[in-house]
Amino acid sequence: MKLGSRMARGAVAIRSPVMPQPITKPITKPITKPTTKTLAKNPAYQVYAIALEFVVYTVVCGLIGWGIDYLAGTEKVWMTVGFIVGILAGGYRFVRQALAAAKQQQSSKSD
Repeated sequence: MKLGSRMARGAVAIRSPVMPQPITKPITKPITKPTTKTLAKNPAYQVYAIALEFVVYTVVCGLIGWGIDYLAGTEKVWMTVGFIVGILAGGYRFVRQALAAAKQQQSSKSD
């Protein structure tokens, strides 16, 4: 039996869903872009910023070490030192900012 001509035996017809009615009420609140001030209050944004800063510290210090290796003609000595310094500096900043954010959140909860 052709599919387009008739329904096959035992087939169930599928009805199309009811189309929703158009919105007749105008939107009264204008859509605004988030500002830096509102984003800074968002805890997810704070966590993202702290983690991104850790990654940036690590990568930048590693690249500086790679540049020193390139100019000095050494093999991965300063790059390794750079990555270690970047991880230590980024970890230090990560812990300090995480503790500050936790303290700020704790003080805002008690208010």
